[in-house]
Amino acid sequence: MIRSRLFKGLMNQTLNFGGIAEDERLKMILPKSCCCASTAFLSEDHLMSKARGGADKCDNLVWACRSCNSSKNDSDVLEWLASTNQFPSLLLPRRYLKLAIEICKEK
Repeated sequence: MIRSRLFKGLMNQTLNFGGIAEDERLKMILPKSCCCASTAFLSEDHLMSKARGGADKCDNLVWACRSCNSSKNDSDVLEWLASTNQFPSLLLPRRYLKLAIEICKEK
């Protein structure tokens, strides 16, 4: 049902994603953890790697454990998650989609 509403909103251009500012607020108040649920040895990782056009800005940074950060390297986060059979919290793909839309609008 949720996917259906999202798809309909995308197709008729009525979907409102909200701003990245709300995602930043959530990043500040939610517990720090990696997409694998680890809370140990966390560092900041670029959601969209700089090698793939991601900006070096705070809205492109997420928490990642040392293991996930090094295994992801500069690959696309969605492809990497699929290859590791991980399903992240909804916040990660939501932020990824917002960043992708911003990059498309800029270009």
